[in-house]
Amino acid sequence: MFIVVPRAPFLRRLLVYSSKLHNQRAFNIEDPCSINCSTMVPHPDSTGAHNEYTAGIIIIGDEILKGQVQDVNTYFLCKRLREMGVTVSKVSMVSDSLEDIATEVRDFSKRFRFVITTGGIGPTHDDRTFEAVGKAFDVPLALHPDVAKFCEEWYGSTDRSLPVFKLAMIPTNAKLNYGRNPETGEIVRFPLVQVHNVYIFPGIPQLLVNAMNRLGKKLFANPSFSRYEASLYVNVDEPSAAPVLNQAVAKFPDVEFGSYPVLFNSYYRVQFTMEGKSEERIKQAETFLKDSFPDKIVSYDPYPTVDAWEKHQALLASSKTSEGLKNFLKHAIEVLEKTYNDYRNCNR
Repeated sequence: MFIVVPRAPFLRRLLVYSSKLHNQRAFNIEDPCSINCSTMVPHPDSTGAHNEYTAGIIIIGDEILKGQVQDVNTYFLCKRLREMGVTVSKVSMVSDSLEDIATEVRDFSKRFRFVITTGGIGPTHDDRTFEAVGKAFDVPLALHPDVAKFCEEWYGSTDRSLPVFKLAMIPTNAKLNYGRNPETGEIVRFPLVQVHNVYIFPGIPQLLVNAMNRLGKKLFANPSFSRYEASLYVNVDEPSAAPVLNQAVAKFPDVEFGSYPVLFNSYYRVQFTMEGKSEERIKQAETFLKDSFPDKIVSYDPYPTVDAWEKHQALLASSKTSEGLKNFLKHAIEVLEKTYNDYRNCNR
């Protein structure tokens, strides 16, 4: 369950408003704060650590560490970055402490190609990420005119003492990345702020997902990325399977193997995963494991509800499907259709 923090409605309205506004003036590309940047700028003190497509994620917020809000951003970011060919090397959770955030940002920036922070960019007293990133690089904050203008239009006031203008106080060497609304094609006026190789995302999951969907491939995608993968499900306990898995690891050093046991599953006991850059090697590794467990391989679909109708029809059309199973599948559909017809007009 996700619990929304009090500042969530504020930032959610902000994003909705930004996606509806038109781009009312051209951005000054001579202004380094207004460049629509798609190039990673390394930390000035880094020493070749950014040759690989690696990332470090910093989850910011007392509410996370106190267990008041469940972190769902880590799962989403790790999954999405992996799809783009970026290896997440470390995830850190820190409090709203200015010093803690700055220290982590400074360290991560030297170690990883990309640093992604989430949280701490709202209008309240505990939103300190912009300040902490500035501190990490010894860069002062200033009111950015483009973001301030957006805040004026959204909030309907030019009173710079209002909390909303805290969102426009960003490091002076920042670059602003503007995404586009996928439905209208218009530029979203509220940007993703970047300082060197640090990308400052909102902490609210819906806003983070929107920002990543609009800008992720442009900012983070590895152009030379290729990966092949396969999974096997076996009805053998992990200790018994370990010797064979160790042989596979030694035999296929260019393949990454994973072993994930499950409890109380009616179908399988261990899932093996294989990942690598060579499709042929993945197939060879898969064959090796299948041959090692000839009677223990389980045909298992981890996502049975995805494309369920197509899978149902494929089973009916397959010559490998027994007549008994086909009759069962047909009967199941008949039951569903009857239930739908009998109760589709029911108000309850």
